[in-house]
Amino acid sequence: MQKADLQPSTAALIRALRETAAPVLSAGERLAVGFSGGCDSTALLWAAVRWLGPDRVLAVHVNHGIAPDAGRWVEHAGSVARRLGVAFEVRQLQGLAAGQPNLEERARELRRAALLAACKDAGIGVLLLAHHADDQAETLLLHLMRGTGPLGLGMPRRVQREGVTLLRPLLDIRRADLEAALRAMGETWIDDPSNQETDLRRNAVRHRLWPLMQEVDARAASSLPRAAELAHEAQAALDWFADRLLAAQPDAATLRLADWDSWPAAVQHTVFRRWLARVGVKPPTRARLRAMIDQLSPGGAYGPRCEHEGLVLSRSREALQLARGQPRT
Repeated sequence: MQKADLQPSTAALIRALRETAAPVLSAGERLAVGFSGGCDSTALLWAAVRWLGPDRVLAVHVNHGIAPDAGRWVEHAGSVARRLGVAFEVRQLQGLAAGQPNLEERARELRRAALLAACKDAGIGVLLLAHHADDQAETLLLHLMRGTGPLGLGMPRRVQREGVTLLRPLLDIRRADLEAALRAMGETWIDDPSNQETDLRRNAVRHRLWPLMQEVDARAASSLPRAAELAHEAQAALDWFADRLLAAQPDAATLRLADWDSWPAAVQHTVFRRWLARVGVKPPTRARLRAMIDQLSPGGAYGPRCEHEGLVLSRSREALQLARGQPRT
């Protein structure tokens, strides 16, 4: 098939991938694709091969070991990878079983860790993930129901994790368009039956809430993903300001407080959270963060001081200080 023969849906797929990945991919550099064998990742893998050629692509399949058909999915993914001529690797997860508490979240964490490990073992610095516009809308709805802040409202198009750049090139493309692209190519894919189980929250949003919203206003299909991206842009602006301020600090354990009390709460929260992250401290919840800042105010109850994750934070007139120490009893 020549480029002139591409259907509009397949041409848009390759264009979206190129626009997202080209700015971060060096000449001749390989990339990895998280490849489940489903519709979304099959379309993404095909586009990556079409754009870069098979020698520069590694398909990584994560076997959760939960579904009865998991072995068949591995075989299908491997056969697609062989037909496309790309290197194929399977990462087997351990310790997951149907019915476990927080299974979705745990499986997602382990899957991401497995994909990152595969990239690092192969010396690959770019990982493609196949989340699309409908996934983004569903994620936004789920996080709104949880009361998530701007940074967590949707999935970022580009993010760094453990030295690997994670890219989501398909966030502007609907699942229906991905299916159309695959049908135009004569490709097949796997449908996981668990995606129909509406007792899982994401599936309930996908099959109940999201169709209803599109029925109420068809613009939701484009406006919700756009809202998620705008939220990330707003948070990125705050993060940029915070990082510039932190870069000027004399040392990692000190935060100078010039004009701190006059800053808006949103700026205080962002600077404080990123300051803790810079020293490798797990960020507190929003409620805990607000309580910590209150305790560190001039009228704080402890003089002012507070404790978090094994750290003692204290405030002088000029600065906040971090120190390892025993929490006050």
